[in-house]
Amino acid sequence: MSLASEAIEPHVPQWRRFLRQLRKFADPEDNPAEVIYGTLLAAVVLATKTHKGVSGAAIFWSAVGALVLYWLAHVYADVIGEQLKTRQRPSWGTIAHAGFEHWSRLRASLIPVLAFEIVRLARASVNTSVLSALWLTVGLLGAWGATAAFRSGARGLALVIETQVCVGLGALVVLLKIVLH
Repeated sequence: MSLASEAIEPHVPQWRRFLRQLRKFADPEDNPAEVIYGTLLAAVVLATKTHKGVSGAAIFWSAVGALVLYWLAHVYADVIGEQLKTRQRPSWGTIAHAGFEHWSRLRASLIPVLAFEIVRLARASVNTSVLSALWLTVGLLGAWGATAAFRSGARGLALVIETQVCVGLGALVVLLKIVLH
């Protein structure tokens, strides 16, 4: 947060400023589909990486590595796909554009992984840390689903049903983790 905004709101506690920055980081406004996909992808990666005897640090770093590789794969596919279509060599601008186009996915995928790591560093078990990250994902998906439904005019039962579908998708990831482990 800038010094100017701190001067305007000096009474706002540090934790509240942090939460605002976190909300801004997680906001799907710039590229909603990428943010939602990235969040869900991270949850699936965490759910499938948790095995008995695997350390929390190994899960964290392998999840970060896998998510960065997914991001690079999408950037690569966009660049090479465009090259195949246009029959022109890609410029650095084309590569940077593809990277920025998918940045929202990588950024959002880090939210559940960072939640996992924060809970783990607070001395929770690996299982509790993963479940915390997965339930955070359920909450994020539900919030985004409810926001999308509300903004598109859904009210009452329609709003509840659309939100529950999104929550249900996140719950399937939790179920995947339970079934696999």
